[in-house]
Amino acid sequence: MTPLEVAAADARWILPVRPLYAGLIRSGRKNCELRSYSAGIAAGDWVLLYSRAPVSAITAAIRIGAVEQHCPDRLWTDPGPHRLGVTATAWQRAFASVPTIWLHTIASVVELPRIGRAELTDRWPGWRPLQRVQRRSPAAWLEPVPVRPAPTRDVQLLLAITFAHPSM
Repeated sequence: MTPLEVAAADARWILPVRPLYAGLIRSGRKNCELRSYSAGIAAGDWVLLYSRAPVSAITAAIRIGAVEQHCPDRLWTDPGPHRLGVTATAWQRAFASVPTIWLHTIASVVELPRIGRAELTDRWPGWRPLQRVQRRSPAAWLEPVPVRPAPTRDVQLLLAITFAHPSM
């Protein structure tokens, strides 16, 4: 299997991020993702990276190296090896009133062909753009989109007769 197939087949989560941060993660300039809540993602998990509007697409798969809890003030002043990828203003807006931050270290990134909103809707009926992390079944997006089979010749004839002679 290629790295792309492995990442996609093992991905059990979809992580929504702003397009700016998705780009920083894909380029390697941001090596962690921060959450103010525990999403249940564990070290070793593969996660599909969903770039929120205006991109509205899955753009990569990331493997989580470690999950740690931190005090926001301490992490901001001493991030250690982590490249947080946020400005001080964004940090304050997101984490000023949060007692604990869950830091997900990114071990590897695999670029994926963009999977846009229309295709996501086809593959997962009821799909809506994400605001929070969601759990998905493994490889669900790799499964073929269900297609209704074409009516058989017998069904086509029955339909033709029914519509031609409504009294039947």
